[in-house]
Amino acid sequence: VRTCLEHGARQVWLICRRKNISMPRVISWFCNQSLYPPPGAMVLNAMKLMYDCIPDDPWSFYSIIANADRTTATIRQKARFGIGDVYFLAQYYGKVELVVDGIKRLAPSELVMDSGERLYADH
Repeated sequence: VRTCLEHGARQVWLICRRKNISMPRVISWFCNQSLYPPPGAMVLNAMKLMYDCIPDDPWSFYSIIANADRTTATIRQKARFGIGDVYFLAQYYGKVELVVDGIKRLAPSELVMDSGERLYADH
């Protein structure tokens, strides 16, 4: 996302099969400076402010196992956390669109998604 925007892209599509947690930089610093790992619910509640800006709910991601009242949580994600604020800022300003789908094929100047949606790539 950052590289595309730094090189003048007007729009970036982030295409994924499922959404993984992205961690704001300050939350990453908090986790890394802690003597003991902070509880999962505390981390998710701290990330909620940034997720509210885009808007999304980190508690709804596939990797979160939590009780109904969201007081305890375990994060079991198969990929590493993306760490940085550029993702959140770019989504807030409408420069990035998250597309949860697969790519069926590439056509001239467009991507055809598994759902049939077409993303036009003007490069």
